[in-house]
Order: sequence, then structure tokens, then C-alpha cells
Amino acid sequence: MATIKVRVNGEIATNLTPEVRLVCQNEKYDVEFEFDESWANSNFKTALFIYNGKSIAVPFDREQNGNVCKIPALYDTELLHIGIKSNDIDGLHTSTPARVGCLLSANDIANGEIPNPTPSQYDEIIALLNQYIASGGSNI
Repeated sequence: MATIKVRVNGEIATNLTPEVRLVCQNEKYDVEFEFDESWANSNFKTALFIYNGKSIAVPFDREQNGNVCKIPALYDTELLHIGIKSNDIDGLHTSTPARVGCLLSANDIANGEIPNPTPSQYDEIIALLNQYIASGGSNI
């Protein structure tokens, strides 16, 4: 699992891990924020994930999650913007977005049309599994 690290100084967010690129249609990535003192009063924050004209807001709580938040699965994009906002005692506090590179998944390229196995392929898979079980789990 890869982690994107984003530093937030005042209102400016910067990607500290530009070498890490996310592969679309996976739910295994986190973003870890590093905040300066201007965010010290903000316990509850909302991470903003923006791509292809869409915005996904993911709230998180410093006491429960620290400064780490799950990145939602992305679809058909090569660029993600990650920002942060909080409505703390000083009012609305928000950042610029940090830019994160993404790679299309095979399913993105196939437009989600990767077919399920045909009945004959399914039968072959089941037969191989049955043979494996019958052999006591040894190599076939």
C-alpha cells in the first residue's frame, strides 16, 4: 500500500511524494497530512479529492485517525488534486490542492468491459480447483 504525503503550510498544500503514482480503481491508498501550527485548532477536517470534474469529500478526525485519510477509488484519470478544509473556531480554513499523478488501470482502458469467464472457462477453473483439493493441496 502506498501513502501520499501532503504538507500543508497555511493554505498551501504540497505533495511530498511526487514519485508515487496511484493506479486507478484501487482502494489501497492513504494520504497522510502534515500540518503547520495554523491548523492546530482543527480536530475535524475534510479531505477533498478532485478529478475529472468530480469532488469527493472524506471527513476524518485527528483523535481517531491522526492525520491519515483513505483515498477513495479513482476512475479514468491521470491527475488527482488533494486539498483539505476545516470549519474550526476561527471559521472556514481551506488549502490549495496538491497534485498527484495517477495511472489508468487495465479496467479503465477496457472501459469496464472485461468479460467474466465463459461457462467453459469457469468449468475449467472449477475442475482445476477440484483436482487441487483432491490431491491434498499439492502441486497439480
